Amino acid sequence: MAITDEEFRAFAMNPRRPIPGQSFTTNPETPPVYDTAPEFTNKQEALRHFFSLITEENRFMRLMGLLEKGVPVMDIVQLLLIKSYQKGEINPDLMLIIAEPLAYLLLGLAERQGIQAVIVDDPDDPDEDETNIFRSKLQTIQKPQEDEELQLQDKIDSVPSLMERSV
Repeated sequence: MAITDEEFRAFAMNPRRPIPGQSFTTNPETPPVYDTAPEFTNKQEALRHFFSLITEENRFMRLMGLLEKGVPVMDIVQLLLIKSYQKGEINPDLMLIIAEPLAYLLLGLAERQGIQAVIVDDPDDPDEDETNIFRSKLQTIQKPQEDEELQLQDKIDSVPSLMERSV
């Protein structure tokens, strides 16, 4: 796909595009949050953080209200993950790793409240913005896969105990 002259000019004249070498001009004493190490690098730690964040009393009631009104779970997940990334709590890789478990967490909490939550928007909606790459990646989860850690735990549980063996 070739870029037209008009598209090239629009990109070149965009004042918000990154400037080559811009990272070298920032103060190393106060780097931007996205240039530092994330607060959470472990999936379980990040999920514990989000669980405590979601279950704060005031926030929990607002989130359940949104789900009850029909706001899709994946929209809330996207909002939580992007906000956490902007704060420097997680990196983009961890965002994609915990998106599905976070959605299941919200669905489980909604189910306990008796709320029938909507998972994703209707794909046939003509008002839907198709330029959101993050949303399109989140909505490609068709068949959830088992967690590798869970499989390992199942294997550990299936090994017979030495205490069970009779002498």
